[in-house]
Amino acid sequence: MTAKLVASVFLVAALGCNAPAFAAGSVEAGQAKSMTCAACHGVDGNSVNPEWPSLAGQNAAYVREQLAMFKARKRINEIMYPIVKDMSDQDFADVAVYFAAQTPNGLEADPSYWKAGETLYKSGDAARNI
Repeated sequence: MTAKLVASVFLVAALGCNAPAFAAGSVEAGQAKSMTCAACHGVDGNSVNPEWPSLAGQNAAYVREQLAMFKARKRINEIMYPIVKDMSDQDFADVAVYFAAQTPNGLEADPSYWKAGETLYKSGDAARNI
């Protein structure tokens, strides 16, 4: 083996060892565990109040990470902390896959806004020095 190949193998191994291990979630278990969430985020993750985000269809890894951040107090929210402080990583995984499996039905972003953002991200805007 060449030195570059050996270094690459060690780098990949090191990165793999440091990656967080997440438990696999269960939609059925997540549904039961999400009852507390329903008060703000809706029974199926579709919030009826724009103050609270809809979680239906949200990426499970993202939801799981946000819940863990609330619990670790890396993301401060005095409403969320008491709800998540006693939840386990398995609870986070279950709730996350439950919401990911739901279908959003309203309060989605106006396509004109996200399309404009996508264009700005991909092409920039010379007039605004972006």
